[in-house]
Order: sequence, then structure tokens, then C-alpha cells
Amino acid sequence: MTVTRSDVTHTILDEPIAILAALNWVNQTASLSHSEYLRQDLGKHSNVGNGFENYFAFYVRSFFNRPQRLAELFKFRHDFDKIIDWKSDIFELVTVSRPEGSSSQPRISIVTPASGPSSNIGFRAATGEDILSWMSTNEGQFTFCLPPEHFGPDLLFFLRSKVSGKLLLVMVQCKNYSDVALGDLTTQVRTVTPDWLWKSKDTKACTILGFLHLNSDLTFGGGQYKTAAESIFPQGSPRNAPDLAVKTMNALREIPFGLTTTNAQFPILRVFASWPADANLDRTNPKPPKTTRKPAGKEDPPRKRDGDLHPLATLHLTNFVRMSQKMDINWFRGLVEQNEVIHLKRSAGEDLDTQKSKRLGGDDMVM
Repeated sequence: MTVTRSDVTHTILDEPIAILAALNWVNQTASLSHSEYLRQDLGKHSNVGNGFENYFAFYVRSFFNRPQRLAELFKFRHDFDKIIDWKSDIFELVTVSRPEGSSSQPRISIVTPASGPSSNIGFRAATGEDILSWMSTNEGQFTFCLPPEHFGPDLLFFLRSKVSGKLLLVMVQCKNYSDVALGDLTTQVRTVTPDWLWKSKDTKACTILGFLHLNSDLTFGGGQYKTAAESIFPQGSPRNAPDLAVKTMNALREIPFGLTTTNAQFPILRVFASWPADANLDRTNPKPPKTTRKPAGKEDPPRKRDGDLHPLATLHLTNFVRMSQKMDINWFRGLVEQNEVIHLKRSAGEDLDTQKSKRLGGDDMVM
């Protein structure tokens, strides 16, 4: 059907069978969707970010199309899973902002795929000061903060419990891993642990042992940073990294209405989001769950203890896969269909009514 308005001609598809056929084709042609476009970049990494962290931010925003249970987004390490009662609470994605220099209460705004306090979604911080600004004021009301490399986490965002009204800062490390070795797991958990922020997370440290007199070559001995206190600020990090580390701790401490756990210093949730491989976080559990004795050759993998008291979780892989498959369909039906198909049908109906009224008016006119 073709409708002409002034000098503009619109072609309107107003046939249910044809529309359903088009929907079915789009559902089977995932390359048309926004989520698939992001998925194609999952394995791409650069100095300004990686594909998985971008997709994960999109996934989190889509996940919170309405308030959801935190346990459906993340799976907690066994020891935290036993003691944290708010993991089953309903949470919502929010922004936290306040004017620069203001001592007033922060403005907390709910974010969904269809609404938010601003059109700003992701803030790519270039400096440590940018991170501190996002945590303390966030005047641009950005939902996500993507910090620079040496900070630690790949992604920061706030959640609010619908039960207590308290805020939780989620610090996420995103890795597109097909296998998570113990050394990698240890390093990535450190990236989201407060004491390790801005410091070297590497499990290996090289120490100069001496010189060989014959050719004056340096020899190195392999060591290991056992604690954050032993670690260093790595080469390439900002010159003011020690000062940034202190200011970051202060900013974490000043998060308003914070949701904390017993003996944890800050209202944060540490997340190592690995996909497609399961992170198997219990390898870092200081008190691993008791298991039945296994036959020779099938012993539990080696462990590296993480004694930090801030909750640690990983991506709920089952829900992640299931919801990712649904996002393609929802993207079309919630955005393209609503904004284009229905809008055009409504416009066509209005034009037809206008033309009908004009015809009736002409026929009824008496000269």
C-alpha cells in the first residue's frame, strides 16, 4: 500500500502474514541485531577496551529491563554464597550522581534499556581522576565506567537493592576465555580486589640476582607477589598511582547508602566474568567446600587462596547464554517493530482517515 503525503510517498506493509514472515526471517538472521554486532567483536582487544566488556555492559543493561534477582545474574563463590542473604534480593541498575562540590544527598536514578536519567551509557575514563569523578559526582550520569588499563577492573556500575535501598558498586573483570588456568584466575581476581587496585596483579615477580662476569648479562629469579603489600606500581602506570590508590580507597569508603557484608570494608561486589569457560571460583576459596574422595588421577585442581572479605562472584553462564539468545528477538520486536512497523501502520491509518474525510467533505458540499 502506498500513501502520499504532500510531496513524500511512503510504502506501508500492512499484511499480517508478510510481517510475521519478515519477523521469522530476522529472528533467523542474527547478524542484523545490535547484540550480534557486539558479539562479533568478543575476541577483539585493544588498549582502549575489549569486545567482551562492551557486550557485557550491553547484557547487564538488557538484563535489568526490570528489577531482577542478583543470583540470576551472578553465581557466588561457595563461602560467600552461604553467608550473603541479599544475593536473592531484587536489584535494579542505577546511576549515582551529585553536583561537583555539593554535600547534598546523591541523586539515584533507575536505568533500563528504554529509560534512564540521560542518554549517556558508557564513560571511558582516560585517567585515575576520571574514575574518581565518576564514583563521587558523575555529573554526566553515565551508567557504566570503563577504567584505564592499570586500574584493575574492566567495568564499574551501581546496583540498588529493592529490599534495603542500599547501593552496591560492582567491579567486573571480563575475559573471553576458553579455559581459565589457575594463574590467570588468581591474576583476574586480584584486578577486582581493592588492595590490588593500581598495583601489579601478576603472580610472577622478577628479582635481579646478580651479574655474570663473563658477559655482564642480568640473571633473574622467579618470585611471587603473595600479598598486595608486596606488590609494586607497574611500569607504565600513572606517576601519581600511589596517590590514586589512596584516593580510590577513600572514594570507595564514601559510597553513600552502601551495602556491605560482615568484616568487608567497602560496599562492593567483585566479579570475574569469564565466557565461555567456567571460572571455577572455588579454586580461590580459603575454605573449599567438602567433597567426596575422588579416585586417583581425578583429584581436585590446585588452589590459590583469596582471603579478601569482599564478596566474589562470576557470571551465571546458563542464564547468560539463554538471555543472549533472547536478546536478538527482543531487540527487533522491542525496537525495530515498535518504532518502525507499528509507527508506519499508525501513520498510514491517519493518512487514510484524512483522505477519507476530504472525500466525504467534497461529496457533501453544496454550492
